Amino acid sequence: MVPFVNTDLFTMLQILISRFIKPASLNFITSSAELLKLDLDTKESDADYKKIDIGLREVLEFRIECKQFLLTTVKNLMTKAAIFYYE
Repeated sequence: MVPFVNTDLFTMLQILISRFIKPASLNFITSSAELLKLDLDTKESDADYKKIDIGLREVLEFRIECKQFLLTTVKNLMTKAAIFYYE
């Protein structure tokens, strides 16, 4: 499992960084060593604030999935709860 952690972490960091760094700054990055050399503090590589992807669609989908999970859990608990057998 350890050999895959580097690849997964590299992919995750690339996706996250691509949300707020200009694509031109990320074109040369092909390995985790190059990713570590990327200076995130430089203002030249920052994307315009209007173009920063904060993932509103993903947040909305996540909230909908959480609500569905909670609803399903509550329904399952209510059908198996002893409270309904004491009428």
